[in-house]
Amino acid sequence: MTILNLLKLKKPVNSILTPRLLTVLIFLFVSKSIVLGQTVLSNDTFDFGAHIWSIENANTEVITASQIANQLGLDLNICSNVFQNNIVKLNGNGEITSESLNLSNYNAVIVEYDYFVESLENNEGWFLEFSADNGNNWSTIKHYVNGIDFNNGDCGPNGSGFKAIITFSTNNYSFNTNNKIRLRLDTSNLDDYLFVDNIRISGTNAPENYWLGYSFNSINDETLWSQGSIPNVNETIVIPVDKHLTITEEVTFLDLNVLGNLNIEKTGSLTVNNDFVNSGSVVMESNNNTFSNLIINGNSNGVIHYDRWVNNFEYNPNTMDIIAPPVSNENIDHFLSNNLNSILNNGTFFAINPFNNGGFGWGDSFIITSESDLIPGNGYAMATPPNNSQTVRFTGNIETGNVNTLLSKSQTAWNVVGNPYTSYLNVNDFLQTNAASIADEYMAVIGQRNTEDGALYEYYNLASAYVDNVNIAPGQGFYVAAKNNNAIVNFTPTMRTLHSNNNASETATPSSETNKYKLRLNLIKGNEVRYTQFYFFNNNNSSEGFDTGYDANIYDQDNNFNIYSNLLANSNNEKLAIQTLPLNNVEESIIPIGLEAQAGDQLTFSINNIDLPPNTIVWLEDRDSSNWNELTNSSTFTLNVTETISGSGRFYLHFENDTVLSSNEFELNNISIKSIFNTEQILITGDLLETTQVNIYDVNGRLILKTSVDNFASTNRIDVTHINKGVYIIELKNTYQTVSQQVLIQ
Repeated sequence: MTILNLLKLKKPVNSILTPRLLTVLIFLFVSKSIVLGQTVLSNDTFDFGAHIWSIENANTEVITASQIANQLGLDLNICSNVFQNNIVKLNGNGEITSESLNLSNYNAVIVEYDYFVESLENNEGWFLEFSADNGNNWSTIKHYVNGIDFNNGDCGPNGSGFKAIITFSTNNYSFNTNNKIRLRLDTSNLDDYLFVDNIRISGTNAPENYWLGYSFNSINDETLWSQGSIPNVNETIVIPVDKHLTITEEVTFLDLNVLGNLNIEKTGSLTVNNDFVNSGSVVMESNNNTFSNLIINGNSNGVIHYDRWVNNFEYNPNTMDIIAPPVSNENIDHFLSNNLNSILNNGTFFAINPFNNGGFGWGDSFIITSESDLIPGNGYAMATPPNNSQTVRFTGNIETGNVNTLLSKSQTAWNVVGNPYTSYLNVNDFLQTNAASIADEYMAVIGQRNTEDGALYEYYNLASAYVDNVNIAPGQGFYVAAKNNNAIVNFTPTMRTLHSNNNASETATPSSETNKYKLRLNLIKGNEVRYTQFYFFNNNNSSEGFDTGYDANIYDQDNNFNIYSNLLANSNNEKLAIQTLPLNNVEESIIPIGLEAQAGDQLTFSINNIDLPPNTIVWLEDRDSSNWNELTNSSTFTLNVTETISGSGRFYLHFENDTVLSSNEFELNNISIKSIFNTEQILITGDLLETTQVNIYDVNGRLILKTSVDNFASTNRIDVTHINKGVYIIELKNTYQTVSQQVLIQ
C-alpha cells in the first residue's frame, strides 16, 4: 500500500521556517465563497461614529495605533496600513459586548474580526461567546488558546496577519431577538493584551435543500432535491431520517444536517464550509490506495465511522501498517470489540501496538480490556489477518482543530505520529510548520511498508513536496525524528486537503522544457526493495552540500540491506535517502552510492520515478570490477555479493547526455569512440569483430597508453585517470578493422 500519495507540482518554498514578526498586523482576506442572502448586521472599525459594542470594564478601551506602538515598542512600518486609526484593547479580564441583536430571521451568523495578541502565558486565552438571553448566560463559540490557536506577537502566516471568520448556526444555538455576542480575555495579568479591530457581523438565510433519494440514486439528479436543483455551496443540506445519500465525487455544502444516512465512498470528497451535525449514520470508505475525504470548516457534532484500509502481515510490528486514528474519542476496547474479525488476534492479544516514542520501538499488543483512548496524532502498528487485507472501523468525532503530539528524545530520536484528520494532509505544510521540532538531518516524514513495490520505508521531504506534492492519507501514521526532548508536532486544519492523485512517473518521461528533474535508484533483493532518491532543481535550498529539509538521511534500522547516497561536497558520512542537487548538476554529477549487503545476497539495481533531460544515459559504476552498467530504458544490473558490503566508495551513479558526451566522435562500421566529460573515461561502443588493440598517442605522436578490448562486450571503457587533460589520438586496430580518431580528454 502506498501510504503517502503524490500530487501535482506546488510552488517551491524559499526557507524552512518563516520568521515570526513581533509587529502590528496587515490583514488580508479572500472569501472562499459568496454566501447567498448574506446581510451585514454591523461593521465596526471603531475609527469614527457610533458602534454597537459596549466597553464592559476598566480593562477594555479604544486606543489608537500609535498607542499600541508606544506601549509595546513595535515598529509600525513593518506591517503598515493596518491599525491606522482606532483599535479595541483588552487586557487582564477585559471584555467587549455587542448590543442586543435580532437574529431570529437567520439560519446562520458569520462573525469576522482582526486580532493581535501579546504577552499571554502558555494555555491562557480568550473567547468568542454567544448569549440567547441578553447576556445573562453565555455559551462559548470559540476558545483561543496560546500556543495552540495563536502565538504571542505572531504576525500570522507569512506575516500577513490573522483574520478570524467564525460561522455558527441554529443547529447549535438559539437565534431570537435577545442575542448578544461577546469577546472576552481571560488572563491573570494586566500586562496581557488582546487587540481587536474591524468586527463584522452578518446573517444569512441559506436555503435548506432536502435529499429525497436513496443510496443507489445519483446526487446529480435534480429531481431528487427538494429545491428542484442540484445543491450548490450556498445551501444547507438536510438528509432526512428515511433517506440515504452516497457521495462518489468532490462535493461542497454550506451546512449539512444528517438525520438519515450518508455514505462517502473511497472516491468521494465532501467539504462543509460551515457546520456539520450528524444524528444519523455517516460512513467513510477506503481501499488500499484510495481514501474518502471529509473537511468541516465550522463546528462538527456527532460521531462518524471511518472504514480504514489496513494491510495483512504476519504478526511482526516491523512489517505492519502504521495507522493513526482518523477520529477522536475512540476507546481501545470499543475499537477492538468492533473489529474482532478484522484485526489479527489470538482471542486475547490484538495486532495493534503503540510506539514508545523516543524509546525502544514498538510496545506490547493491546488486549480487549484496554480502557484508554486511541490518541489522535499518534501512530500504531496494525495488521489484519494473513492473506486478508481489509478495512477496520474507527468510530468517533471529526477533528476540526489543532492536534498537538509530544515528541520524545530519550533513547532515540524516533517517534511515530499520524494524520488525525478525515482528509489528506499536505507534507509541505506539515514540514514547514514543524521544522523547529524535527531533527535537521531527518527533516522528512518516513512511512513504513509499501506492498506495491516491496519498499519497507518511503521518504518524503520538501524536495518531494516541491516536485511531487506529497499528501498523507487519512489515518496514516509515519516516523519523524525529534530535534530535542519534549518537542511538539502540530497538526493544523490548514494542512488538510482533499486531493490524492499520484503523478509520480514510473518510467522515463523526459522534458526539454522543465525546471526540475528526479530519479529513484532501487536496490532489490527478492521481494524487498530499498531506494535512494535524487531531485534536481534550482532554488536557494539545493546545493552540493547538506540542505536541511531537502536532503534527508535513511531510517537506518536495517544494517544488513540498504542503499543510500553521500553528498557531493562537505560529506560527513551521511546516509541519504533523498539528495537534492542544483539543476545544472544533472549531466555533471558523479554521486557516491553506499550499500549494506551480506555475502550470498543477489542484488538487482534499477531506476524508476524518472524525469530527466532528453537523451540522458544513467550509468552505475562498480570500481571494484571496473564495470559500467547502463540503467536507462528499463535496464538492470544484477550483483552476486561474495563478501559483506558496508559503506560507500565502490559504486557511483553517473549521468551522461548521449548527444554531447565528447567534443568529437567518430563512427566506422558502427564503432564509436567518445571521451566522457569529467569522468576520465574513454567509451568504445560498437561491434568489434575480434579482440582489438587500443593505442593512445599524444599530439606529438608519442605512445601514451597501450591496451586491448575484447569483442564480447558492445561497450568497453578505458581508464585514462593517469593521462593529463588534452587532445589525443586514439587508434583501434584488429585484423579486419582500423579506426583512428582525435579526442579531447577533459
